[in-house]
Amino acid sequence: MRSKKLANGNLFLYLDFYRDGKREYEFLKLYLVPEKTKADKIKNKETLRTANAIKAQKIVALQNEEHGFTVSGKSKIKFIDFMVVQAKNYEERGSYAYAQSIRNSIYHLRKYKGDAVTLRQVDKAYLLGYIDFLNTTRGKYNKSLSDAAKALYFDVVVIALNKAVKDEIIPTNPAHKINYKDRPQQGEATKQYLTFEEVKALVATPCKYEVLKQAFLFACFCGLRYSDISLPVCVPAGRHAGRPVGRQAGRQAGWSAGRLAGQCVYAMPIRFCLLHHSFVASLLR
Repeated sequence: MRSKKLANGNLFLYLDFYRDGKREYEFLKLYLVPEKTKADKIKNKETLRTANAIKAQKIVALQNEEHGFTVSGKSKIKFIDFMVVQAKNYEERGSYAYAQSIRNSIYHLRKYKGDAVTLRQVDKAYLLGYIDFLNTTRGKYNKSLSDAAKALYFDVVVIALNKAVKDEIIPTNPAHKINYKDRPQQGEATKQYLTFEEVKALVATPCKYEVLKQAFLFACFCGLRYSDISLPVCVPAGRHAGRPVGRQAGRQAGWSAGRLAGQCVYAMPIRFCLLHHSFVASLLR
């Protein structure tokens, strides 16, 4: 693995290797930043961890290709390293939320058995132990994990193992040996609804933040969640009135930069301005 300094002071990382007598390069799209703060050092450490994980997988792939290594040989890859690469791959495809879910799972996997576990060692007993760990460990603010979080962190591992099978790193997914009833279950979410009389009472109730009240009523009329309200860019009058429109559609319609900034939202029977989406979303939270 090598690095090259850029004009802005960053170092970009790449792999340099020989194959069939020819020199080849693989650019990792990973960068080290000048370490001016503690946060910079932490970021560089994680970047190097990801780069070394990719390097390890590349070495195994080349050995398998050139020397006919078996699946068991490739399964010596560290499980955590494999998960780190999966998170990076999803992030590059734009799936930032799922990439973060993988990183959250990695955090708990490290607490469970550390970094030294190989893919070969991930078996039914390992996964059952991980389920027990999720049931007893604590997350942020020293609170027990919710049923939804436990189910998500386990499903992330199952999906990663499916990818390892597809890539012929391991022969089978050990999670398939675990009964569904023994896996973490998300449970049924309890939903509460406002009656029409309650909504009318809300309309007549004064609110310190008028934009918050209007945003909530907007959600009541169209069924959006508070997180959805921060996403629309613009809902102009005309044929698009009353529904959110994405940035790409706005550009194709020739909207100005001001309109693309999401300055106004039109809806029937209410109309209100959302000058600061993040502010409204934080209040709704």
